[in-house]
Amino acid sequence: MENMTEMSRKMYSTATRPLSVEQAMQVLQETGVFRTLGDTLRSYSGYHNPKNLLVDGLMANNPSASRDSIDKKVRNWLNGRTQSLSKEDAFAVAQILRLDIGRTDKFLKLVTGEGIHWRDPEDIIWGYAIRKGLTYQKTSELLVRYFERVTKAMYGVDISDTYTADVRSLLQPAMSHSEEAFLDHLVEEYKQGRLGVSHNTA
Repeated sequence: MENMTEMSRKMYSTATRPLSVEQAMQVLQETGVFRTLGDTLRSYSGYHNPKNLLVDGLMANNPSASRDSIDKKVRNWLNGRTQSLSKEDAFAVAQILRLDIGRTDKFLKLVTGEGIHWRDPEDIIWGYAIRKGLTYQKTSELLVRYFERVTKAMYGVDISDTYTADVRSLLQPAMSHSEEAFLDHLVEEYKQGRLGVSHNTA
């Protein structure tokens, strides 16, 4: 408590006492401190106006896209018209901003509502790409290669009772492997029944 700011102290005090729905709404309205998507993008980019950085990065990811439509999309992110990102957009932005894996996880939590899901092969591949500093195009190729391989191995897989934290731990050594060794490891984890977005073991 002694290390809290005055605002944090007030919010902590409010959160730890029973409130009716009406009282809780009043507290939120009076506090009025909400981080928008634009605030988060500015904070993580280190720029007051990261529009050009984001537009240029997204255009590099998809050169055939209309620059006007990408520009409009980014403006909507920054001006508050859009308040969250899709997971793919969030990972792509993390690559553009050159975030490390820890900051990417925090960024995803802020802009999508969840961090890296260590049971979801797509999230794992994005995490690998970010750790290795791969481009968006290379990440897309890895995703395609993974799904081509797993399609051949997808029958007869039982979901195991392994916990997500254990799966994350099992995956960490593979995050430093070559792309081929990483994909081999990921497919093996899938065949062992340890991956899958619908897996509920936390």
